[in-house]
Amino acid sequence: MSWRGWLGRILLAGVFFVALSIPLSIFWDATFPGKVYDCRDDNFFGYITPGSWVHGEIAYVDEIVPEASMSEPDVILNGWSTGRLFAVWGWMVGGSAAVAVALSFRMLRGWDPGPELD
Repeated sequence: MSWRGWLGRILLAGVFFVALSIPLSIFWDATFPGKVYDCRDDNFFGYITPGSWVHGEIAYVDEIVPEASMSEPDVILNGWSTGRLFAVWGWMVGGSAAVAVALSFRMLRGWDPGPELD
């Protein structure tokens, strides 16, 4: 396979990865903030900014109260940790990368970019 064939697969995988990241980001923001963790100064892009989910003093609680004041510590639901959040995030990112690569190879199977230009 020529370098242009590989370049095409890499670019297509990047497009698929970005396309898959959009629904995963929406899923993350609907599932985790305010339900599993609550950062008092959280932004909307929790999936895109890993590690910014909670910081400073962290309290572990049985129930998340999203309307708490900024003076209170960030909270994580009992049974969860930043490590577990990173594990879920890693599986989501790794899975979307694997699907993106598989789709790019499947879409370009048999694709011939033409003769090499020397």
